[in-house]
Amino acid sequence: QVEESAMMGVSGYVEYLREQEVSERWFRYNPRLTCIYCAKSFNQKGSLDRHMRLHMGITPFVCRMCGKKYTRKDQLEYHIRKHTGNKPFHCHVCGKSFPFQAILNQHFRKNHPGCIPLEGPHS
Repeated sequence: QVEESAMMGVSGYVEYLREQEVSERWFRYNPRLTCIYCAKSFNQKGSLDRHMRLHMGITPFVCRMCGKKYTRKDQLEYHIRKHTGNKPFHCHVCGKSFPFQAILNQHFRKNHPGCIPLEGPHS
């Protein structure tokens, strides 16, 4: 897993702190977990916080290799695999490796019909 310091520059961290302050302020006036911009509802405050970043343009997670910005840490981790060539998803039938679960699933449908891939990264 990529260290947070490698993913988020100083400006990204400052944006993140600003976003936390803003979200705390508007949450006091919006206890039903409903987006004040599009009325989408959420079961958890964290989910609403992540959603609000889209409307607010807050992108605290920055790729240090190319500068691309993301609203969520998992999006950045997914993106970084394109730079690093990390392929943590392995086919237990033929041994090939893939950077993403979706590509492993596609490989199984095409090359090993009837077999089911193991979920998650494997060593």
